[in-house]
Amino acid sequence: MRLTPKIQQLSETIMKDSTRDKLKGLAKQAKGRVESAAGELAGNSRLKAKGAADQVAGEVQKRIAALKKARGR
Repeated sequence: MRLTPKIQQLSETIMKDSTRDKLKGLAKQAKGRVESAAGELAGNSRLKAKGAADQVAGEVQKRIAALKKARGR
């Protein structure tokens, strides 16, 4: 299905790339915090490390979003 130019523009203004990246980053950080806490409770160092890595990945994703926002995307 092809969108008309006005609908295409509206869909882009609803959620820009920067917003989408920011939300993905926040979700990764939340997932990482849960994994880290679960790893801590279970004594599973591998899960705890994976959670820490997801938190870092989420922060990187949020910073990418900030750069895109600064560029107007």
